[in-house]
This record gives sequence, structure tokens and C-alpha cells, in this order.
Amino acid sequence: MQKIENYIDLLMVVDLKYYNSLIGWNNAKNRKLH
Repeated sequence: MQKIENYIDLLMVVDLKYYNSLIGWNNAKNRKLH
């Protein structure tokens, strides 16, 4: 049971990093346009 919880925590952390990098990439792209 503990392993599954750790796996979900890991997925959430990876998801958050990916989401943040996606936002950062969009912001950089928008800055170039303006």
C-alpha cells in the first residue's frame, strides 16, 4: 500500500514539474511575440 502512495506522490511531482515547464515555455514564447 505504501509503495502505491509513493508512486502517486512521484507522479504528482513529475506532473507539477512538467506543468510548470510548459507554462514557462509558453511565457517565453509569448514574450518573443510582443
